[in-house]
Amino acid sequence: MLGFAFSEAQRSQQIALKLRNSQSPRLGPQLPGGVASHSESSPEDAGPTQPSRRTRRRRRQRKSAAGTSRDVPGDLPSPSKVKTHDAPMTKRDLYFSLRCGMVRVGPDGLESAVGRVTVVNWENQVVLDEYVQVSVPVFDHRTGVTGITPKNLHEATLSLAAARNKTGLLLKGKILIGHGLEVDLSALGLTHPWCDVRDTANYAAYMRQVKDQLSVMTLPRDLDDLLRDMNLLPSHSYVHSTNHAFGPVVEAVGCLDLYKAVRK
Repeated sequence: MLGFAFSEAQRSQQIALKLRNSQSPRLGPQLPGGVASHSESSPEDAGPTQPSRRTRRRRRQRKSAAGTSRDVPGDLPSPSKVKTHDAPMTKRDLYFSLRCGMVRVGPDGLESAVGRVTVVNWENQVVLDEYVQVSVPVFDHRTGVTGITPKNLHEATLSLAAARNKTGLLLKGKILIGHGLEVDLSALGLTHPWCDVRDTANYAAYMRQVKDQLSVMTLPRDLDDLLRDMNLLPSHSYVHSTNHAFGPVVEAVGCLDLYKAVRK
């Protein structure tokens, strides 16, 4: 009887130990006596560790910072976020008219040199108008056509190379308008993509017909005669406000007016 009672007490103690182990899964296997065995516990047996107080504080700070920096839907960006180069290009920024004032050089004045370079934008505003140094003696300044005087060339500070660079940077990637642009570009030593060139001298409606015994040819017309026939010469108000009665500025504006008249 005594042995039977001892075995029953031992069995009750084992059942209580198993029940205690099942109710506390974070602890490792229990040794007899209720002491946990840390040496035999594995990381998989241990439950997820709680984050420290410092970690929880950092997480709250990040959430609050993200909530304040997030833009509210429908709000417009502040003016400080708008960049100037993001603005869409207008005709004023895309279309430019080029005209060079040529002087005659050489012993007999049979050659030409750039004495003045002018660029006008779509709104007839002068973007560039400077006199260019001529390194050889000038035979004829052609003042009545170009507006260039000996004093202008004597005081000129822009070399031909500087004029080439300045004009090339201004016209890069733009639509170039003019009359006989091949002459102006060649004199400056520049080239321009043919797809971006609008030369009124090559427009059929602005050309003149020359008949011979075999065929009919179309040839470019002089710009002054074309502007006069199209009634596109500068008005008195324009001459008074700009002080340009003739010269490259007026011719550049005239090229723009010719292009605008036929542009669809």
